[in-house]
Amino acid sequence: MKVINRCNDAIDSPFLVHRVLKRMSSKKGAKEKEHYTQLTSDYISRAFSMLRDKTGLFSELDPKNRPTFHEIRSLGIALYKDAGIDPQALAGHTNPKMTNEYQKGHNIKWTHALADLIID
Repeated sequence: MKVINRCNDAIDSPFLVHRVLKRMSSKKGAKEKEHYTQLTSDYISRAFSMLRDKTGLFSELDPKNRPTFHEIRSLGIALYKDAGIDPQALAGHTNPKMTNEYQKGHNIKWTHALADLIID
């Protein structure tokens, strides 16, 4: 309930997570929105990337190789599951199948190989 209360503000929006455009004349994403305060489908990913880059973290990496919002989210889901905690609530997916999809790629299966030490 605390989280929901923190989302309440003076903006009349049907969405808990929302924003008001700085310029109301902007039509970007208007076709995919139910309400002017609704986030576009790529808003959180773009905002995350912008803020990540502002911190200077990972600046040594090519922008295409820097961690994305969805990669961090996927890692969180995998870490919760590894700790024995059901990640469904964290993910917020209505379907457990989608949560399992996010976890893919974090279960690395290592191949053990024998190695010999050669000294000349």
